[in-house]
Amino acid sequence: MFEFHISRPARDLYQVKEVLFSFNGNAVFANPAASRELAHRMNQVRGAEQDPERQVQPGALFAMGLIDEAAHAMIAHYRETVAPGVMEDALAFFAEHVGEEELDRLLLTFVERFPGTSVYNGEQTPAEWLAGSTGGMTHRAAIFEELLLLWFANVNPAFEPFKELFDDQPLRDETVYGEVTEKLPDYFATQPFFGEEGGDLLALLTSVVSAGGGTLAEQLTRLRARWGFAVGDLLRRALLAGDVLKEEEVALWLQYHPPSAETLARRNRFEGFSKGGAEVPNFSTAPEQYEKFSPDQEWMPRTVL
Repeated sequence: MFEFHISRPARDLYQVKEVLFSFNGNAVFANPAASRELAHRMNQVRGAEQDPERQVQPGALFAMGLIDEAAHAMIAHYRETVAPGVMEDALAFFAEHVGEEELDRLLLTFVERFPGTSVYNGEQTPAEWLAGSTGGMTHRAAIFEELLLLWFANVNPAFEPFKELFDDQPLRDETVYGEVTEKLPDYFATQPFFGEEGGDLLALLTSVVSAGGGTLAEQLTRLRARWGFAVGDLLRRALLAGDVLKEEEVALWLQYHPPSAETLARRNRFEGFSKGGAEVPNFSTAPEQYEKFSPDQEWMPRTVL
């Protein structure tokens, strides 16, 4: 099982111990209820009640996790239909460019800095986990895929509010991560092209952040248009994520633009009347101009239309 990796300091800070993301779709971020729980924990630690600007919105977490899950699904589709050995070949390519020893140190440091649940809970050492495999895929190849998506998360401007969860700066400081990610375009240019537009996998991955990145909602729209052939049922969930984001935007707007006293009073009168607990509203005194009808005339009953 592979997870949406967040850094060990972020796990410690927010007490995140459960699985956050897996290839099989059992995702915490991609579940609205679980996203609300994680956002609540983060807001408590951040003191968001006293500082609303530090508030984490669950819908944004949900959307971010869904984009990450869709990226996993798209890469899996590429492996299954186009290039089964794409991540194993990447290991050979980068071992040649940065050296086998430096590449191994990068992979091990990744597992140490961004541990999965079994490593974080002390059930396996980073080296033990890295030596294993799951579903016919070596963990070394899986970690290279995670490294690719970690880089994608860090260059995605819409993910910036959550960067503390997956900041790649320690990897840049301690390993050849910077050299490897700089050469990602060179490597994927050597691989078979993919998708309806016939580009390479990396170009398709980053296409959702083209034109300056955009908001999470805008990226979900581009995702549906450009990754739809590969992500299947995730499209329906992408629509749900977009709806959740819109609802949160409205709620935030109302938080800083509360209705006027007159509007509240009018709404209260209406709600009271609808429950049988208030007098019939007198619309003649309302500020709005409702429809007015001329008085009945004696000729009206005889009119034939």
